[in-house]
Amino acid sequence: DCIKVNPNPTNGIFTVSGNLQNYNIQVLDSTGTIHQTLSNAFSTTEIDISTLPAGLYFILVKHNANAKVSIERIIKE
Repeated sequence: DCIKVNPNPTNGIFTVSGNLQNYNIQVLDSTGTIHQTLSNAFSTTEIDISTLPAGLYFILVKHNANAKVSIERIIKE
């Protein structure tokens, strides 16, 4: 599955696109702290991390049934 995260780097609002049906999306920081969890996302989901400090974040996209995981890195400026 091809998951895209745009724009990267971001100023706080970005979209996750791809086949996201039956997936959970989590936003984690470099220490593994989960800042957001979105479920039942559509093919494109907008995520707002503008309240989080600048730095490196991970977008974890996990399938609900087979536990398949895709991880994308995003930089918040």
